[in-house]
Amino acid sequence: MKKLFFKLLILSIFTVYSPLFADVSFTKTHIDYEDINLLTEHIKNHPNGFTINPYTQESPSNGYVVAPVKDAEIKIKYSQIDSKHLKEYIRNLEIIASLSKEQVYAGGWLNNDDSYYYLDAVYVINNENEALYIANAADQLAIYNLATNEDINTSDALEKIKKNNTFDDQESKLISSNIDKLTKKYNIYKNSKMITF
Repeated sequence: MKKLFFKLLILSIFTVYSPLFADVSFTKTHIDYEDINLLTEHIKNHPNGFTINPYTQESPSNGYVVAPVKDAEIKIKYSQIDSKHLKEYIRNLEIIASLSKEQVYAGGWLNNDDSYYYLDAVYVINNENEALYIANAADQLAIYNLATNEDINTSDALEKIKKNNTFDDQESKLISSNIDKLTKKYNIYKNSKMITF
């Protein structure tokens, strides 16, 4: 009886949320303990911030870094980063990569205003406006320009492109809708006990 109830519960969950899961396929990634150790070393060697491919440990040199899912952000004191937090971080990277089908990088930065370290699953986008639309949709205060090593304030930059008439309202709305869907999917998968990596 319990098995039947559980099967019916699972079926009803997937029926209700089927539009969210329609195009999702999970692929087991190959981030293992050695990769976690390498990531730990990379964070220690780059205390002010980093953007790396978690599989190859390579850092991109161009593009705009933006975190598409605010809820996946891990805010922690630098001294408290440990294997437990890094495992959660790796899981976030894997979930967002699987859901978005985009290249996801490990990103981290130290906020000097509050002395917290932020660990994010990030995209590296070639187009600044697109990165700003993502940042706006994901409630991110800034994006990061890898070529110039500068933060770009999201709201200031959006105002600037609106004044310059380079703001694309349709693209912004489409990206906002996609980020909203991604965030919903992320929260469902993150909180699900059925998904293990």
